Amino acid sequence: MLAATRAPAHPALHGVVDLLWLAPGRGGGARERVIPAGGSHLVWRLGAELRIGEDQRERAGVLGGPRSSAHLHHTSDTWSIGVMLAPGAIPRLFGTSARSLSERHVGLPDLWGLGARGLQERLEERPDRALDLVEAQLVATLRPARTPPELARALASLEAGMSVEAAARRIGRGTRTLGLWFADEIGLSPSRWASVRRVRRAMALAANERDGARVAVLAGYADHAHLCRDFRAVTGVTMTEWRRHVPGEPSHVPVPIHSSG
Repeated sequence: MLAATRAPAHPALHGVVDLLWLAPGRGGGARERVIPAGGSHLVWRLGAELRIGEDQRERAGVLGGPRSSAHLHHTSDTWSIGVMLAPGAIPRLFGTSARSLSERHVGLPDLWGLGARGLQERLEERPDRALDLVEAQLVATLRPARTPPELARALASLEAGMSVEAAARRIGRGTRTLGLWFADEIGLSPSRWASVRRVRRAMALAANERDGARVAVLAGYADHAHLCRDFRAVTGVTMTEWRRHVPGEPSHVPVPIHSSG
């Protein structure tokens, strides 16, 4: 098999799925901090269980709900399949609010029942068709869209650095309404989502810019100290520690064997 990354081919998944990927293992037994990006994802592993944190193990795929801080992940030497979900995808794929699945990983059998185990079996039988099989499952489980159309504008406003209050005013809604929309569709509060996205902006800038104060200004922080506090809170490491692993896997930071996490 060859590693692959692509957008969804089925038009019904446009705006629901951002990306599908297939990747080989990167060696088993290591632990990593996975830095959140503000969204949710699905992962399957071929011929091996998925290990999350210290004691969670899943054998038929997992939903990684939206998180505001990094989580612990165990690497594997087997192939993995993944899906990056768009904002608002959780209610459409699982029939529940994103808030109910936030800050945790949930095995897909708990959400899709026997359908999740059937998909895992098909993936094991035909790994060469993995992305097509996953896409077909997503189309089959898709529910009608109910996402408020103004939410996309609010997301864009926060991504551009607006305050929560300004983003709410821009779409003609109050901050309470915006907060309820985020809970249902995104799974994080507007302020937490904006904080994660601002750290991701800082990561993109810091990959090439060594001046921390300049990164802070360009990413929208009040000062360098503010950037350092937020960066550590979201990623679990300092920017200096994180830089050691760029440009390899900027969203995955190895955890030393002697570390408790």
